[in-house]
Amino acid sequence: MEFLSKTRLFKGFSGEQINEMLTGIDYSVESFSKGDLVLRSGQTYDSLVIIIEGLLCSEVVGGSGSVVRLKNFSSYEVIAPALVFGEEVIFPADLRALADSRILKIKREHFFRLLTENQMLLASYLKLVAEVVHFMSDKLEFLNFNTIRRKLAFYLIRETEKAHYNGRVEIRVTELAEFFGIERPSLSAVVCSFVDEGLISRLRRGVFVVADLSGIMAELD
Repeated sequence: MEFLSKTRLFKGFSGEQINEMLTGIDYSVESFSKGDLVLRSGQTYDSLVIIIEGLLCSEVVGGSGSVVRLKNFSSYEVIAPALVFGEEVIFPADLRALADSRILKIKREHFFRLLTENQMLLASYLKLVAEVVHFMSDKLEFLNFNTIRRKLAFYLIRETEKAHYNGRVEIRVTELAEFFGIERPSLSAVVCSFVDEGLISRLRRGVFVVADLSGIMAELD
């Protein structure tokens, strides 16, 4: 289980320490092929899930019947850590393998034992939970905007603030479209229109500089 040292949850622990910690702990390793359903929406979630290798995606079916991808998870990521200790928690979305993948599952009561026996691990877990809450908060904020232009404008403003206004913002169209819950071509068209209107300038593939921040802010008025 030395691979766990590459995860953020077990960061700072050596492979030897992790193997010692897992002595007597109930865990399992499961394999999935591309396209397989790893977890089903409505399924009881009673274990901590960590991706050993591969790529998974959480998805829901939208009102029109189209599949909306919520988030991709790659190797060494923890799936929904905030849900582990809820009472009779059900998983809120389908979790599907986008590539051949393997996951590690640690039963809730055994993971609780790990946390109570190691404060450093507990601190890492609480940090992960806080980051998940922040992600969901961002997701809800974006849902408040009813057009792609407004969603993109809010994203650019937020990312510019994070960069302390060096003006450079990464726009990974495929990932951002999935986060917004929209089609990639639709977002690409809006990005191009922002460039044509002089709101942003393209530096290189996937990297833009904000050229007219006040104009972008006006999109939210």
